[in-house]
This record gives sequence, structure tokens and C-alpha cells, in this order.
Amino acid sequence: MRVRWVLGALAVGLTATGQETPSSSELAELKREALAVFSEIFRTGSAAERLSAVNSLARNGDDSVIALLAERLLQDNAPFVRRAAAEGLFRFRSPQAASALRHAALSDEISSIRWAAAISS
Repeated sequence: MRVRWVLGALAVGLTATGQETPSSSELAELKREALAVFSEIFRTGSAAERLSAVNSLARNGDDSVIALLAERLLQDNAPFVRRAAAEGLFRFRSPQAASALRHAALSDEISSIRWAAAISS
């Protein structure tokens, strides 16, 4: 799947620089590139690829991924992707994550997603 390829490519990119610890500018550039790839997966990927991307971002991401997860929670057409996004947003303690979870808890058409969002907010 593309998500595994992206994460693998980023890991190779980090070690290919010949440095044990990448500089902050290198890390920032890699993060921008990774977020762009995840955004592309969310636009063009299959539901399974989007689910894998949501799970990867929720497990490995920092606050910079909240907007992408919130977008999936509120806009993805696959219920299992929305539920994974709700569960992933739970680990982030931010107003943006809480707002997306509250919105989904009140408005999602699928009761299990409303429930997941409600207990996560």
C-alpha cells in the first residue's frame, strides 16, 4: 500500500543523509512532504488506503495532522474511515480536535460514529 511505501521512503530519506540525527530543517521538509503525500492519498486513494493513512497519522503524527484527521472524520464517505479518524483524534488534546469530534457526535448519519466521536470528545 502507498502509506507503507511513504513511511518507508521517509525512513530511507532520513538515513540517506548520512547523519544520525537529521537537522530541524530536514525534518520540517520531510514532514511537509509526508503531509502532502497523505493529502494526496485522501484525495485519490481507495477507502482501504485512506483507512491505512488515517491509522498511520493517528498512531505516528503530531499536532500537525489534526486538520487532516478532522477532515476525514467530517468528510470521508467511508464510515470505517470516519470512525478511525474519530478514534485517532481522541489522542490529541486540542480545540480543533475537540470541535471536530463534537460536530461528528451531533451530526454523523452513522450511530456508531456519533458514539465514537461522543466518547472521544
